[in-house]
Amino acid sequence: MKLNTAFAIVLLGAASQLPSHSLASDGRLRVSYGTSIVAYSMKAMSAFEAETGRKIEPVREAGMGSDSIIIAVDLGNAELGVSGNSWENMQDLVKEKKLTIKNAAKIQHKPLGYDSVNVITFPGGPKELSKEQLKGIFTGKYTSWKQFGGNDVPIQIVLTHNTPSTQKTFSKEVLDGEDIFRKGARTASDYTEAAKIVADSLNAITFISPLTDSHGANKVKHPPVRKEVTAIYLGEPTEDMQKLMRAYTNVLAK
Repeated sequence: MKLNTAFAIVLLGAASQLPSHSLASDGRLRVSYGTSIVAYSMKAMSAFEAETGRKIEPVREAGMGSDSIIIAVDLGNAELGVSGNSWENMQDLVKEKKLTIKNAAKIQHKPLGYDSVNVITFPGGPKELSKEQLKGIFTGKYTSWKQFGGNDVPIQIVLTHNTPSTQKTFSKEVLDGEDIFRKGARTASDYTEAAKIVADSLNAITFISPLTDSHGANKVKHPPVRKEVTAIYLGEPTEDMQKLMRAYTNVLAK
């Protein structure tokens, strides 16, 4: 499936902001992947290397998002890009940032499966939360754990800094499109740090990947929240690229 032509026309001006990587000269497969799916990527790449004997060279910047992944593939820095985002959301994100895509007509995309989102709270927090309760917490309607039968302490929302696609999916699926209430929210660099903050707190809540160690935080039972994982590449995928995509699909299906 190809990149939307209209999408290509509106993208202006910032691809040069990403540094160019030297291409691997030892036969390694160059892969760019998003921050929200690091754990899945490690498993998929390990399975690929075990099957093929070919090594992978990760192509990553700090806080790698969907827009950066598209640019890495477009510039030829990565042969394959994998994002924890739907293709539709990826296009929207790049439009918002007005980025240049030189090879728009050649970019192909393929859904690989679904990641999910797990909600965790401080130890001793609610064992189960409904969609409406989660919506109330993350939109700021509920501000104290006393409203859930707990202690009269403020609800502390923790958000990861480099997972905008996950936050967008959570907003769409759980908050019915409303924005996450960010006033007073604490920021973590990644899922692991977010889990540690919540586990060490008396009032915090966040959402993380199911492959992230909760570090003793309370795992909340709640309605499933899924987000699509998408691969992108230029032209037709090579045999090895197809093998790696199948490895992702297998990991995501478990």
